[in-house]
Amino acid sequence: MQDKILQKISDIHKSNIKFVIVSSGGGSNAIASLLKVPGASNSILESYIPYSRESLDFYLLKQPDFYCSKDTSLRMAAKAYSAAKKIDQNSSKKNLFGVAITAALSTTYQKKGDHKFHIALQTEDYSKSISCVMKKGVRTREQEEELVTALLNDRPEQVGMTRVFPDGHVILEGGFAEAYSKNTINKVPIIFGTNKDENKFFNSANPNFVEWAPAKGLFRTAGIDQMPVKIIDPDYYDAINFYGSGFWKNSAVDTPARILVENGHEQTFAYRFDWDELREVNGVDLSRLVGAAHALEILFVMGTFDNFIIKSFLFGRGSFRPALELSSNIQSYWAEFAYTGNPGKGTNNALPLWKKWSNEGEKYLILDSTLDQGIKMSDEEYTVEFLLDKLSNDSRLSDIEKCETLFGISYDDGSGVSENVFNNFLGGICKDLDYAKTIEIINAVRTRLTIEDQEET
Repeated sequence: MQDKILQKISDIHKSNIKFVIVSSGGGSNAIASLLKVPGASNSILESYIPYSRESLDFYLLKQPDFYCSKDTSLRMAAKAYSAAKKIDQNSSKKNLFGVAITAALSTTYQKKGDHKFHIALQTEDYSKSISCVMKKGVRTREQEEELVTALLNDRPEQVGMTRVFPDGHVILEGGFAEAYSKNTINKVPIIFGTNKDENKFFNSANPNFVEWAPAKGLFRTAGIDQMPVKIIDPDYYDAINFYGSGFWKNSAVDTPARILVENGHEQTFAYRFDWDELREVNGVDLSRLVGAAHALEILFVMGTFDNFIIKSFLFGRGSFRPALELSSNIQSYWAEFAYTGNPGKGTNNALPLWKKWSNEGEKYLILDSTLDQGIKMSDEEYTVEFLLDKLSNDSRLSDIEKCETLFGISYDDGSGVSENVFNNFLGGICKDLDYAKTIEIINAVRTRLTIEDQEET
């Protein structure tokens, strides 16, 4: 894990971000790790360790209610961000950060409270924090510090999902991939699944792909500020989303299912949710804009169709009743799986048979309404080789666009391909291209989604 942390730190130092970091009660190893990797002066403007309570009181100009808390870490991060702006007045404010750590870790005496830490991030646009409570007696002080370091350096960026990381205790150091291949894991029934258009939900918010404008009329009345008005290049949009969603499926469903079955985990089931019979809104076809979007299947699993906005703005002409039927069928499969460990033909034994994943035959169940393909098994596996072959022969994209697409999927901790595979794609033409614009596009959608998330919170 240490090598991965050092690589993350190196990536930070090579980026455009600059930050002030403050730590109290723990986390000094995290600061030391940042400083010992060459290039630290490119990103770290200042580090400060108000270790004692008196020192932290002085730093905050007040005594906090709790020294190790989410609120205290957020206050520290805000002060750190203010310091970053004063220290570096030439960099864009969007590249400046304040980072703070408060921790209560293992020491020479038995602590009354939990062993825990809080990490906070302050930017121009938002504040964000993450907290971790650790079980006493499981780790040494050094191991707890290592956990702080790993989490701090997992994603010290403007935006992004919270990630799990292999700590060697809860998750094996080789990550989930190692767990899948271990015969020691419990062979309990499992279902993997993704949605056909996972990436469209995220890319729909990107102004590089979709033109947005202020909402009008009923939409404005309903509290909607911005509305999509045009997919800029529909064929390009469909193409990049297919590969983004495809590699997502490969890493989240097909690969783990195949590995589990290879290691004797017979009760392995998989699905792909394909329902996309959405309406046209404001002149934009939602079935093309977001399609079978990320998290849309939850509506069908829970059967929550009674909401006025959902009924009025989601379903295309004639799609409501078939969607209700699909929802009922999905619930039937889920209930049967919960009851028996095998979704089979649903609770009434009347649906198409949901077969186990087979490395040689049919693999996963497609969930769709009768207006389209319905419910059926598929034998098409999304391997890396399958996706790369489709991408290399995709007439919708130029060679440069193919390189940019694969780079975007693989960038940072994406679900794409390794550096070596990327460098050899299309005979090596992708290796030396400039991807600065592609990174800007990725960060644009991440920033928009994160800011919206903060506003909702």
